Amino acid sequence: MVKVLKPGGALALVWGSPRRTAEDNRVDEAIQAAYRVHAPEISRQTVDRMGGKVAEIGQAVRETPELCDFEERLFPRTHLFDRQGYVDTLATFSDHATLPAERRARLFEAIGEIIDGQFGGRVERHSTARLQLARRR
Repeated sequence: MVKVLKPGGALALVWGSPRRTAEDNRVDEAIQAAYRVHAPEISRQTVDRMGGKVAEIGQAVRETPELCDFEERLFPRTHLFDRQGYVDTLATFSDHATLPAERRARLFEAIGEIIDGQFGGRVERHSTARLQLARRR
């Protein structure tokens, strides 16, 4: 990765990850029921989307001798979704998009019913964008 950077050039890595609050955990717990029935292969129990990898990658960048001036910035966000907005967002995730269309439709319908029935039609989700920067020596 370092070889493609000119001296003084910047490496910028951007990661998105959930930020868990008690409300996020409550929503996840409810929605996981739909995954267990309609798409168990992408349920939280079977998929570790990045785990501790982002921290490991950041540490590797810090330890790369050809790089300097490492910094990391966090950008927390709160997202409010209605039923449709939430399933529209899920549809952008590759593991959801690659489900067979009928199964995906059943999963999204079940998630929508949970959002409407248990959360009054709206869910609040929290995330953090993490920016890791370094410069080539």
